[in-house]
Amino acid sequence: MQLHCPRCRSSLRQANYEGITIQQCERCSGQWLGGPELRTIIDARERQFSEEERARLAAHEKTFSPDRLASEQILDCPKCTGPMNKFRYAGDSPVVIDRCAACEGTWLDGGELEHVQILAETWERDLAGDLAQHGARLNRLRLDADEKLTPKLHVNSPLLRGLLGGFVRFWE
Repeated sequence: MQLHCPRCRSSLRQANYEGITIQQCERCSGQWLGGPELRTIIDARERQFSEEERARLAAHEKTFSPDRLASEQILDCPKCTGPMNKFRYAGDSPVVIDRCAACEGTWLDGGELEHVQILAETWERDLAGDLAQHGARLNRLRLDADEKLTPKLHVNSPLLRGLLGGFVRFWE
């Protein structure tokens, strides 16, 4: 079945992107990825991005307006023709991608796949520093939350304590 670009309606052609076969629009450079292909590409890390490319994405991030998400056209899925959902990649990035809930494919406009990869690389690179800076506090918060959520049982009967403990574990 021939797929068509949800932006410009041109035919999509097969392309190789970091060893993964994807569908790409020759006219607008948008890319269609089926199911797990986005995760596979992000995990592959074959391409390294320059500081200049990272700086362009950072500049784009500063100019991103949340209104952009609401104002963008809803695209039809190139595979099943249903409406795709728009969302910001990773919740707060400037990259808006389109995902089909029905067939689990992802549409990325030209350049967005590279932006997603830059974001993933940047987060991975910064993780060690973030953990060093915030790790102890996060661990304390986790322990405090665990302690508050753990029920305190003051039951004298060993049989009743065992039954109640099993009940609590069942509901965790």
